[in-house]
Amino acid sequence: MTITDQIRTFLTTLPEGTPFGYGAIGLRPDQGPAAAKALERMVASGQVKRLSKGLFCQGSFDSASNTDLQIIDSLCHKNGIRVAYVTGDRLLARLGLVAHKDHYPWEIAQHKRRGRFSKAHLEIMAVASAIPVFEADIPVLELLDALRGFNRWAESQPKQGIQNLAAICSVLTDQQRIKLVQTAVYYPAGTCALLGALISLWGWEMDLSPLRWRINPTSRYRCVAAASALPNGAAWGLNV
Repeated sequence: MTITDQIRTFLTTLPEGTPFGYGAIGLRPDQGPAAAKALERMVASGQVKRLSKGLFCQGSFDSASNTDLQIIDSLCHKNGIRVAYVTGDRLLARLGLVAHKDHYPWEIAQHKRRGRFSKAHLEIMAVASAIPVFEADIPVLELLDALRGFNRWAESQPKQGIQNLAAICSVLTDQQRIKLVQTAVYYPAGTCALLGALISLWGWEMDLSPLRWRINPTSRYRCVAAASALPNGAAWGLNV
């Protein structure tokens, strides 16, 4: 089967208008140059459309919200493997921590990637993830991103914010709880202090020494929650 035939076979699996990049086709790395030439010919013949560099679609392209999600999804996967996830205000909205708004910017977290770039009609901000991204770790990384931004999104209602976080964390498995603590050490010390205070408040029985080692016992970390909402915050270095 030729590269062109492989691409055509791949296209039969995609709904019309679905964006795709080279990585989604499932070709070997050494087939990249041939795939690029094949796609160039298919663009010239009108079989596919080029949305931007390295991003194509078959059939009509719609800039509706679901198509935006398809573009983002294509950026978050490479060769069918997860390499990034949505973060920022859109993540907070999906978790129910802030109100949903259509104008929130698109932010994706990917290991060792930073900067603004464009894909099709979208402007996207890439921020470096704390650790390499794997599918199983994404709930943990999303929670830690939310904790890192707690003082901003929970400033007006910190007690409600803590309650919302408790509800989200209540469904974590024991393995995910352990991963949460292990991964937190790659985040700012203030995030570790907040996580330690929350876990203590919720009464999880687990080893929190990695969080203790990460924070400076002589430092005080900003926290918008009052002592009434986070009574053990001071013990974790938070200025509640």
